[in-house]
Amino acid sequence: KNRVTGVTLESGEKIPCELVVAGVGVCPQVEWLRSAGIAVHRGVLADEYLATNIPDVWTAGDCAEFNDLILEEQVLLGNWVNAQVHGKVAALNMLGERQPFKMVSFYTAMGFGLTIAFAGDVRHQGRQVIVRGSPQGGRFARLVVDEHDELVGATFINRTNELQPVCRLIERNVKVSPIRQQLSNDTADLRTLIA
Repeated sequence: KNRVTGVTLESGEKIPCELVVAGVGVCPQVEWLRSAGIAVHRGVLADEYLATNIPDVWTAGDCAEFNDLILEEQVLLGNWVNAQVHGKVAALNMLGERQPFKMVSFYTAMGFGLTIAFAGDVRHQGRQVIVRGSPQGGRFARLVVDEHDELVGATFINRTNELQPVCRLIERNVKVSPIRQQLSNDTADLRTLIA
């Protein structure tokens, strides 16, 4: 959850307010699959190839709780980009290929004059957080750094132009210490860090 104490609209109008953004997510109904012998948790459990514990059965989309090779944990994330890429990867693997699903998961939404996004693992408890911008300025980002000095996630408010370069930094397991100054510099173009 992010707190915003003021919002600057695209028109330039400043609106003082406090806004709490909470991501709710999906709760797939998967219990009925348990009786068929398919392993389930919050979703249908799968490996990085989207294969379930049953031979020749794959899962994809909002119900897939997959082994995320980038975050190194099981992830359940319902969004259309994941579902689209899951479908392609699962289909290729059904045809005999061994292609893992490897993509930084992200989500974007618009509302209340804001564009909000997150990428990767945004849980910040016990981790370092690098701040870009300020809530008062209406453009704000939190970059989450893990104990290995790697960028693992980010949340954005009105800074979605930074989503792609941040996803690339997460994907590449880039060490943060050498680029910390650019990451915290609100005016630095993050695309230069992935060139």
